[in-house]
Amino acid sequence: MEGSTRKPVILIVDDEPQNVEILGNILTSSAVIKVATSGTRALETMAKNQVDLVLLDIGMPDLDGYEVCKRIKSSPGLASIPVIFVTSHDQEGDELHGFNLGAVDYITKPFSPPLVRARIAAHIALRNALAEVEKQNEKLRGFLQLREDVERITRHDLKGPLSPILGFSELLLLADNLDTEQKDNVAMIRSAGLRLLQMINQSLDLYKIEAGTYKIKPHPVDLLNVFESITREQKSLWEHKSSPLQLTLDCGEKNGAFVVNGEESLLYTMFTNLFKNAWEATPPGFPVAVSLKLSPWAEIRVKNHGAVPLEIRNNFFEKFVTAGKRGGTGLGAYSARLMARIMHGDMTMESDEATTTIVVSLPTSSAEPSDKNLIKDKSASGRFKAVNL
Repeated sequence: MEGSTRKPVILIVDDEPQNVEILGNILTSSAVIKVATSGTRALETMAKNQVDLVLLDIGMPDLDGYEVCKRIKSSPGLASIPVIFVTSHDQEGDELHGFNLGAVDYITKPFSPPLVRARIAAHIALRNALAEVEKQNEKLRGFLQLREDVERITRHDLKGPLSPILGFSELLLLADNLDTEQKDNVAMIRSAGLRLLQMINQSLDLYKIEAGTYKIKPHPVDLLNVFESITREQKSLWEHKSSPLQLTLDCGEKNGAFVVNGEESLLYTMFTNLFKNAWEATPPGFPVAVSLKLSPWAEIRVKNHGAVPLEIRNNFFEKFVTAGKRGGTGLGAYSARLMARIMHGDMTMESDEATTTIVVSLPTSSAEPSDKNLIKDKSASGRFKAVNL
């Protein structure tokens, strides 16, 4: 590797020929020496040549060492070069001022050759190590960008196979030779295709949220409409486990509806994740309880039986955090909180040894819902057990 075979280039900046000669003799066997007899010449030399370290005298006639160090550290191309002050000044205030300007060390006169070599070798090694770390970081940034590019392309390409699925299902629904059951099955295929398309689009939105480029367009949304769609699509899950969704509704003056200010697609994806996680974590036969309250913000509490493992409770919402869940990606809770926050809300988690509750807070809207009679008592359907408090 180049950094380990070539000699480092050291610039000695001093207007005293005797000091230059002494330092040059100490370092000539281990480094390439360049000399500048003034601060101005030092900056000119550094602008035209590669320099790995600067030995800088403080007392010089045109620009003193402090001013030269200040200019080096303010230049993006030079700032990473270590500067060691060479001086006869041994006052603590002088050293502190130099360190505040960005110097890495002091060497005082008269010079001790072993000490000079040791200190310079240490700072050269440190600079080489930092340069190598930066190279690795640059590679990692490149790999990360490549991964993000591939993910975006993949999401885009996933839409291609959906086009014939959605198109032919539309044609089949218009056919007159299908019975009711067959049309219901085709309708389910079409609905699943539309939902998959929405999920792909939503994943692109999640990328924009993470990148800080997502433009939120909030509007009044009745969460009860959203919950109805989610439970209908997750029917097989709650029926398989005999775990119904029990809904407790406190809407204040908005009896029979629960309106928040947000984006319907984000709300759908967010609560789909939360409900699915709750149902998967709940033992068979136990309900998932959801309570909704306006006071004045909307508070939605999703409670299930089953505790969050102790090892992930403190970082439950962090990316890729998961424990004990086969096939879990650790993205559900992470993305759900991102969506809550982009809608100017938030999300927290409470867990003890028996239950787990996700608490979602969202801004409300004064707009009236489109359907005031959405839900009053749907316990007969097996999905909701609604109580208006």
